[in-house]
Amino acid sequence: MQIVSEGISYTTPSGKSILKDINLTLEEAETAALIGDNGSGKSTLLRILSGQLSPDEGSVKITDHRWFVPQHTGQLDSHTVAQVIQVDHKIEALRAIEEGSTESRYFEMLLDDWTIHERLQAALARWNLSDIQPGTKFGTLSGGEKTRVLLAGVDMHHPKLVLMDEPTNHLDTSGRNKLYRMIRESDADYLIASHDRELLKLCNPIFELSSLGLKKYGGSYSFYEEQKQVEQEAINHSIHHTNQSIAEAKQKHHEVMQRKQKSNVRGSKSVRKKGIPRIAIKDTRNRAQKSTTKLDEKHEQKIEKKQQKLEDLKGQQRKILNIKVDLDDSSLHRGKILFEAESINYFYPDSGPIWNHPLSFIINSGERIHIAGDNGSGKTTLINLLDAHLKPSTGTLKVQSKKRFKLDQEYTSINRDVTVLKQAQDSNQTQKPDHELKTLLHRYLFDQSVWDQPCSSLSGGELMRLSLCCLALQAEEPDTIILDEPTNNIDLRNLRILTDTFSAYRGTLFVISHDSEFVNELSLDRTIEL
Repeated sequence: MQIVSEGISYTTPSGKSILKDINLTLEEAETAALIGDNGSGKSTLLRILSGQLSPDEGSVKITDHRWFVPQHTGQLDSHTVAQVIQVDHKIEALRAIEEGSTESRYFEMLLDDWTIHERLQAALARWNLSDIQPGTKFGTLSGGEKTRVLLAGVDMHHPKLVLMDEPTNHLDTSGRNKLYRMIRESDADYLIASHDRELLKLCNPIFELSSLGLKKYGGSYSFYEEQKQVEQEAINHSIHHTNQSIAEAKQKHHEVMQRKQKSNVRGSKSVRKKGIPRIAIKDTRNRAQKSTTKLDEKHEQKIEKKQQKLEDLKGQQRKILNIKVDLDDSSLHRGKILFEAESINYFYPDSGPIWNHPLSFIINSGERIHIAGDNGSGKTTLINLLDAHLKPSTGTLKVQSKKRFKLDQEYTSINRDVTVLKQAQDSNQTQKPDHELKTLLHRYLFDQSVWDQPCSSLSGGELMRLSLCCLALQAEEPDTIILDEPTNNIDLRNLRILTDTFSAYRGTLFVISHDSEFVNELSLDRTIEL
């Protein structure tokens, strides 16, 4: 067994319970996935398993050398690349020996790894990082470069166990394909937190982390999806059955109380006819009332228990069900030219043209376009030109699109300084009254408890849903929607919401994404390759 964790619990310094009594066993020769909604504790659990964080309770046993590729790397920004890959001590030892030192400690540090420089450069080159030096500051690298440096560490150390937290978030298509190939060909065992469905297809088993704990699905990701469908149907059946049970319990309660009241009346008349003293009549009446109250409370408790069960089931249902976002068809006729580019290029200050060859294209209303290319190929620059935030340095670009909506990976359309409710109010071009706004927020899975929270506290998935809610509040549907890596920071549930929403959209759609599953599901018409 590569990992055995028992009874893991963790509470944040602010007092929020993240993990409670988590048990996880990873067998040898497994590539396992760790999935769950944002905020469920996946990153915390991986940090505990990697040894970076100590649990409040429980124990972790790992039998072999492990390597961790974290999602957030800010704590490493002051390190050099050599320090991040954990070979700086060997490089230092080799340098000292080459300069003539005969101290035994340097030979012990080097461990006869005389080709450490060549091995490091080869590992970096495999991840397209040939220009990066061992002394390069990690904090100066892009997100994709940081991830690839950490993956080069896997090539350097050949660990038996690799822990990864959302490794594809900042990788372009070529980087993702290298990662998939590494996992398929590697002898190492993996535990990977991810929402990348192409990556999840390589995993078996699937561990799902939720507020209910950790549940293992012993099969592929396809098996997991099938089981979730079965669970949803079972919950729907239980909700229907519980609703019926509550109705029956209320009817029975009504009938029982009616019979009891009639019985009390008959008993009271019988006592009076027998000439029993008034004090005894009063005592009999009090006993009957207490008996009635007790019976009433017993039935009320039964109904209350069933209603609590119903609320719990509905809570589980809300965690499974997707919201339905309806976008009206664009009012533009299909085929109208919205964007026409002739030999356009863009020059950033102190640099040459961003594209080796100027771009020329025509995009008609209703077309669905994939803008593809590796990181640094100018995809976002092209989007900013189409969205009129930039003007081409050369060539001509005609934009006939009247109303555009952009959803990017940072969800910049959301004002982080205001509350959730204020953001909805500020976006309310339809002039909905506040009670309708709150109903709409409920529909987008924002209950009353978060209305007064600042948008800065929201997760990626919550920011995405709030962006869609604000889109629904626009007075006019956009004729063009731009998606710029919108899937990077959201979980699987929110990814399904995003896919369902824009699969149904019939206006002009531009999509930048390295998520091949997401791109395929959107049924795009053609690709502009940069």
